[in-house]
Amino acid sequence: MFARIGRFPLACFAALSLLPGWLVAQRLELPHGTGGIVPTATWNALHGEALAATSRPDDPAAEPGRSQLLARLGELQIRQRTAEHVVLHSPGATTGGLRLVECYSDAVMARTAELLQPATVERIRDGFVTEYGKGGVPLAFVGHDDPKLFPTGSLRLRFELGTGEQRRMLQHHTVPAGERVQYFEASYAADDAEAAAAIDALLRTFDGAREQPGGLLSNMLLGGLAGGAAGCLMAVWRRRRLQRMAGSATTPR
Repeated sequence: MFARIGRFPLACFAALSLLPGWLVAQRLELPHGTGGIVPTATWNALHGEALAATSRPDDPAAEPGRSQLLARLGELQIRQRTAEHVVLHSPGATTGGLRLVECYSDAVMARTAELLQPATVERIRDGFVTEYGKGGVPLAFVGHDDPKLFPTGSLRLRFELGTGEQRRMLQHHTVPAGERVQYFEASYAADDAEAAAAIDALLRTFDGAREQPGGLLSNMLLGGLAGGAAGCLMAVWRRRRLQRMAGSATTPR
């Protein structure tokens, strides 16, 4: 009898060791109660005080990933948006690489069918391209789709950002989340072949996707563009700030 009892915990431990990583990971609640995600140990999750701090123990040590992350967090701090956002980062496939996922939401309602309408896609796409263009940041629209990551469906816009060795891929996800829409803005190095799958796996754990009856397309066109452009507006702001610091005479106004 005692032998059987002694073997039982060992068998249980062996079984638990075979469970997928997401089962033992901790759920992270997103701001405004839109839902939660379950990042594995490969992701560093920053929220609350961690976003407001000047540095953190898990900040990347290698460039350009370190500068990319610190610049992004600095923008959130200056705009006093640290309570509204959650930022997750993990190393890329090469030294100095950075995979970045930013989570935030907007107080508008929408259904997936509305999100996928051409007018909505064009409006959000043009907002990104225009705002990045004002800041002098090259941005090319790659395409859009419903990546089928959530039970409700969603809209994903794909862009290529920058030029040369520092080129990055940018994905902007808009997901119905009841009385709000949840945004996931993800970026990674263009040569990081495994990044897209890793980001998809993370976003698939979002448990707040739900459609609210009576979502308004007019609100989505206004609110979604404002929310979706939030990230790129920060990039524009950073570009202008750097130009002012350098004393450039061509700083956009």
